[in-house]
Amino acid sequence: MLSVLYLATSAGAFVSAWWQARLIQANKPIHHGRWLAAYAALGYGMAAWSFGPWWALPAALGMAGVFSPVFRLFLNAARWLPLDYMGPTTATAKGRSRYDLFCWRMALRLRTNPAMVALAMEGSAAIGVAILFALRSASLF
Repeated sequence: MLSVLYLATSAGAFVSAWWQARLIQANKPIHHGRWLAAYAALGYGMAAWSFGPWWALPAALGMAGVFSPVFRLFLNAARWLPLDYMGPTTATAKGRSRYDLFCWRMALRLRTNPAMVALAMEGSAAIGVAILFALRSASLF
């Protein structure tokens, strides 16, 4: 069931990236707080419907770990940017999320691309939750 949620999350990320690419192209504002609230409500709702309210929390975390890299990949592709693009090259740009700033700062310390730092964290979350749910379904947890 978690794989179905991950698949639905990927489809939602694709649609969201396509829509936001159109907003960016038209120079219209993107209200990140509203988008985040919609993602959180929809993601948690789907997870709670599938697993119940308590198991929905880790499922939603795993869904976020799938959503973010898929969204970033499709948004960059729709905008004809490099696939590992993650905004302006400064680590202190105004309007950036704390998460993006953290990825930029870690990338500077590790001397790597910030998108790779984000991908490592998000992929770890998605894989960790998948392992947790595999243990749950095997009645080990």
